[in-house]
This record gives sequence, structure tokens and C-alpha cells, in this order.
Amino acid sequence: MVEYTEIQRMITSDNAKVGEEAPRKICSTFSRLENKEQAWEDLLALTNDPDSFVRWSAADALGSVVQYLPDKEQAWEDLLALTNDPDSNVRWSGAEALDAAIQYLPDKEQVWKDLLMLTNDPDSYVRWRAAGALGSAFQHLRDKEQPSKDLLALTKNKDIFVRIGAADALGSVFQYMPDKEQASKDLLALTKDPDSNVRIGAADALGSVFQYMPEKNKTSKDLLALTKGEDSDVRVSANHSLGKISVYRATIAEDEDLLQKELENAIVFFEKSALESTWFNPAKFCLPFYRSYYLVIFKKQEAEKEVKKNLDEAKRAVSSSESREKLLEAVENLSNALNETQKLRDMEDIKADLNGYRRYCNRACELLDITEDRAPGATKLIRRGLPVIDDRIQGMLAEIRKKSGDLCKKSLGTPFEDLGKEVNEIGLNLLSIGNPIALEKQIKFLEISLSAICNRMPGKESVEACNLLNLAIDETYIETKLSLINMILNKIPLIISNSEYIEKIERIEKKLDEIKFSLESKNISEELVISVGPDILGTGIKHVVTIPIQKISYPELKEDLEKIKGMSIFNLAALPSKLGKKIKDYLVSNDREYLIEKLK
Repeated sequence: MVEYTEIQRMITSDNAKVGEEAPRKICSTFSRLENKEQAWEDLLALTNDPDSFVRWSAADALGSVVQYLPDKEQAWEDLLALTNDPDSNVRWSGAEALDAAIQYLPDKEQVWKDLLMLTNDPDSYVRWRAAGALGSAFQHLRDKEQPSKDLLALTKNKDIFVRIGAADALGSVFQYMPDKEQASKDLLALTKDPDSNVRIGAADALGSVFQYMPEKNKTSKDLLALTKGEDSDVRVSANHSLGKISVYRATIAEDEDLLQKELENAIVFFEKSALESTWFNPAKFCLPFYRSYYLVIFKKQEAEKEVKKNLDEAKRAVSSSESREKLLEAVENLSNALNETQKLRDMEDIKADLNGYRRYCNRACELLDITEDRAPGATKLIRRGLPVIDDRIQGMLAEIRKKSGDLCKKSLGTPFEDLGKEVNEIGLNLLSIGNPIALEKQIKFLEISLSAICNRMPGKESVEACNLLNLAIDETYIETKLSLINMILNKIPLIISNSEYIEKIERIEKKLDEIKFSLESKNISEELVISVGPDILGTGIKHVVTIPIQKISYPELKEDLEKIKGMSIFNLAALPSKLGKKIKDYLVSNDREYLIEKLK
């Protein structure tokens, strides 16, 4: 367990800078502290510190550690008390804490109502933060119909700060909105708001949600119209979003020429945004990075010097940021990731990595979008910072590592044993990864392995774990994703101890080992088509199963698929062991009823 003595010394220190670090230190080590209740009380006490920075920093930290407390009802009451504090900065952070903690609180619908009430707070910044907090709260609600109407109504609120927060919230939850047509109309309407700050918020949101917008052409046209407006700040934001949209289009390009063209468009938009900005603009970070990426992919021969030049420019861009050290490390990590990119040959690999870089650069934008009048936002943005540089992320990865080992032990002697070992192997590697894209890939592999376990677990017992996994897969923020995975790893060991279900699985798998399959598809780059039945040679009844390659993905899949090219009839034991296991898992998971009927 982590020694708490050092933290207590920080809390009582006369040195202001040391005292300001105390909430962050508690937060980053909370999961490993022995006396979590004492740490919680200390954080609550710090919300009354004479230093305003310490007050809101402590309040912000509270929301992140609720998941580790046994009494979440009491934690909820403590957070609600913050939203009634006389100090507006503490109320601001109370809204922030509720935002961060909602997924762990028992009555999420009531928390939504609490945040909605705060949009009427006397302080404009509290109203703005409360409206923005509704964004991440929304996805955790079971019934989204009325909340979606509440959120859309806020986009028409008479208060400018509420409309700004609502635009931000809508941008973060658009994919979950039940009526995307109406949400699209209301978000696009904000691009014509009389207040330039609201138009900026709308432009930013459109850059984030473009892939979910039903009218993509209109979205692009409205953003292009903003680039021709009178307000330079709006033009900067619109060009930046158009750059992000072009990067997204590159990730779904059907051929290399289109991918190259969209990357070139992105660079042009980022350049316009960066050149016109009168304050620090995140495009000044993204521009040199995407230039570097473009050079690595399309101009490899002359890339080395230019890449170094552009990455140096990215370093200069972050030199005045309050999170300078973190962002300099981010540039170095991106540089290392680019070295890996140079090894790529397959276009699909390039697109997949570009998609990872896109999310990574978007996160850097959040870190950089900090101004003095929004100082309390710095903690949140740094807390939700770049994947490999955040202490809290490292703590979560350590927890996943431990829990994956526990799952592995629990799965021994069950049909889940190989999957348990696979999860454990991935968990062991997580802490040693320094490359942001490699980390993202490893987490993706972990999600695939957990999906395989989830699909094979008994019905009603697995519903909650599977729902959490779906949330994790859809989640953009790495911190929230890892938190959800930790919750899943808590639940799975309890479920796989169901002996009756395990016996049923064992009977089916034994049958699968005995029967023969035929491979019907010669194109195994996207899907594997196999047949099973009384006559797999084509003269009798057979059952055809199409397996999407991504459903059985693992690091050595390509090599194993090459080994089976040319095979026509086989049993699972004849395949490379991991491939055979993956196919078996898929058949049991997706054709369970047919197999139980035909193979019992």
C-alpha cells in the first residue's frame, strides 16, 4: 500500500506550491491507498482551503476517486454539498466532480437533474460548467428521451454561458442522441448564434461529431461559411474543425489517392487556423504533426529532415503552455509513433493508425485550449490528458494488470482458461508501453478478448458486464475507457464460476473438436467463410458461417491466416492453436442455439 505520510506532509506544508500538489497526489494514488476514507475526508477538507486553487483542485479530484469508495451514497451527498458552497469556484468544481463521478453513482437520473438545476446558478461560469457537464453524464442514462430534450432546450437558453456549455455537451454526446435529425438542426442553428463565443463552441462541436451528422454536406458548407465571417476567432475555430473533418475523411478513404488528398486538405485548413490565430491555437500543434505524418507516409525518401523540423515546430508551439512538460513528452511520444508508422505497408494499417493519431491530436488540442479566465478547466483537461503521460492513467493500467492476473487465475480449469491467459498477457504489457498508438492497439486487443469472454457467459448474469464493455468500446476518453474496463474485470471472475454453464460449454466444445469444417473463401483478408454439417463436400445439408476477421483479431492473425491458405477441409486441432481457439469461441458465441441443437 502507498504510504500516506508524504501526502499528509504536503497537506500541512507552508509551501503553497507543495500544498497545491496535494489533491493531485491523493488523486493519482487513491486506488492504492489503504485508508481511502481518510483520504476522502482530507480532500473534502481541502475544498475549504484558503487558497482558491487548492479548493477547486480538491473538489475536482473528488469526482475521480468516487469509484474506489464503498459508500457511494455518502460520496454523492458530499459532492452535492459542494454545489451549494458559497465559493463559486468550489461550486464550479462540484459540477465537475458530479460530471466525473456520475457513472459510479447509484441514481444517475437524479444526478442529471442535479446538474440541470445548476444551469440556473447565480454564477455564469457555474452555469456554463453545469451545462457542459451534462455531456458526459448523458451517456450513462438508461432513458435518454427526456434528457435529450432537456439538452436541446439549453441550446436555445437566453443565457450565453448556458448555450456555450450546451454546444460543448452536444458535441460530446451527439452519437448517443435518439433524434440525430433534430440534434443536427439545433447544433447547426448555433453556428448562426448572435454571440461569437457560441458560434465558436458550435464550430468546435461540429469538428468532433461530423461522422455522426446526418447531413454531412450541409455541415461542411456551414463550417465553410463560418470561415468567411467577420469574427477572426470564429474563423480560426471553423478552419480547425474542417481540418479535423478532413483527417476523419482520410481515415475512411477508399483508396490511397483520396487518403492523400484529404490529408493535404487537412494541412491547408490547419495552416489557415494557425496563421490567423491571435492567441495560442491547438492547430499550431496539429499542423506540424500532420505535416510530419504526411511526409512519413507519402514522401519517405526526403522525410527525415522535414519531420524533425516540423516536430521541433510542435515543441516550440507548446513552449508557452502551462502543461509544457507534459506536451513536450507528448511530442516525443508522437515522434516515436511516427517511427513505427514508417514500417507500415498496408493501407488499412495506415488508416487505422491515422485514426489513433487523430484521437491523440484531438486530446492535445484539449490540453492546449487553456486560457487564464478558464483556469479551473486546466485540471480537468490535464486529468483527461494524453494517454501515456498521466499519473492516473498509469494507476488504472496497474490496476488492470493486477485484475487481469486475478481473472487468469479464476479461469484456470474452465473453458475460459485460454482467454483468461490472453487477457493476462495483454495486461502484463500495458505498463511498459510508451507509444500512444501502441497503447491504443493493446487496449483494443484487450476489448476484443473481453468481448470473447462476455459473449460466452450466461445470459442475465453477463448483461451488466457486456453493457459496460459496449460503453468502453464506444468511449473516446482513455481515462473513462480504462475505468470501465476495471469495472468489467471486477465482475467477470464472479460470472465465470457458474459451473452449470461451464459444463454446457465443455460439451459443445468437445463436439467442435471432433467435427470437420471446410474453408470456402479464398479471400481471407476481410472474412473467413467456413461450413459445418453432415456433408461439407457440397452434396448434403451444411451450415455456413461467415466470420468477420475483426471479430477474431489478435496480433499474429495475419501470419496464421497465411498458414491456412489452400486448406479446404480441416478440424480445429489442425489450425494454428490461437486461430483454432478464436474460431471455436466465435462459433460458440454466435451460433450457440444452432450448435446446441445440432451437436448435443
